[in-house]
Amino acid sequence: MYSASPSGIFSKAEFKEESEVAPKLATWETLYQRELELAVTHPPSNGFQQMIMWTKQGKLWHFPIDNEQGMINLFNTCLNTLTDIL
Repeated sequence: MYSASPSGIFSKAEFKEESEVAPKLATWETLYQRELELAVTHPPSNGFQQMIMWTKQGKLWHFPIDNEQGMINLFNTCLNTLTDIL
């Protein structure tokens, strides 16, 4: 195998240089940021901190309280469906 002369089929081939910086995918970047946040986020030590954390995560109402919070998207979806039907 090594005693034969090379065939020379790759002598004229042009290989592209590999870029040093790999492209960053948004999904991996988001997951990395989430992992960093979870690594430095400590569990809440009292009820107020827990409610603040839940509000940031969208689990609690934003203040001032709006009884129709989140209903705008539902209304727009229903309106779009009705206009598509008509």
